[in-house]
Amino acid sequence: MFIFVIRLAASPRLALLAIGHGNADNPAVSAALAEAAAKFRSQFAFDKASLAKITDPMAYDYWLANQSKIFAVDGLDVVAMSLYSQAGRGAGGGVIGSPFERLLPAPGKAEFIAPDICTVAFPGGPGVALIGTEKAQAEDFLAFLNRRGQKERSAASILAMAAQTKAEAAIAILDGCGPSEPGGGFYIKRLNIKKTYKLPDSCLNLAGGFSLEVYGVDGAACTGGKRSTAGELLA
Repeated sequence: MFIFVIRLAASPRLALLAIGHGNADNPAVSAALAEAAAKFRSQFAFDKASLAKITDPMAYDYWLANQSKIFAVDGLDVVAMSLYSQAGRGAGGGVIGSPFERLLPAPGKAEFIAPDICTVAFPGGPGVALIGTEKAQAEDFLAFLNRRGQKERSAASILAMAAQTKAEAAIAILDGCGPSEPGGGFYIKRLNIKKTYKLPDSCLNLAGGFSLEVYGVDGAACTGGKRSTAGELLA
């Protein structure tokens, strides 16, 4: 399995973070992810002028939900996105779920999108995916998260909570607009890697306004901690 992170920036006023999980056992996943990342980058470049003018964050959610379909390829099973815009008014700009399913408004309850992958999404954020978990553990995590106030639901604190469970990995995403700190992050237990990304700061000064990183649990399939270009994925 692996975690991928895509960062895109149009300007300090508009930035995008995408984090996903995939299965490196599929030999075609490298090319599939490279193609999806390139298409995602092109779509953002095409739409960035329009996105910068939108003030309703719910429209960002709709746009993100549509773009998640780009990652509906064999070997990828979770995608989370956060879109930051200074033009946004109110909470929104964050989605999480299976790219093969229609992403619906956050239900605030644990949902299994695969036998061992659970997502939890709250209106206004955060969204969390626990990978390598079971129902009882996911429900305990949800109850613990429910006891935390909005200000205690930062990406760092959520991942710290996930690290206390038996989950193999976790993804946290926050709305790009609204009261919470925009951005997200991930945790991989076996590699003991925990990384967070704040929007728009983590997207500024990127070469070409784009970055793709891949972190893998199984070193034979992909290199943990390797920052890759679209042509070098999982090499």
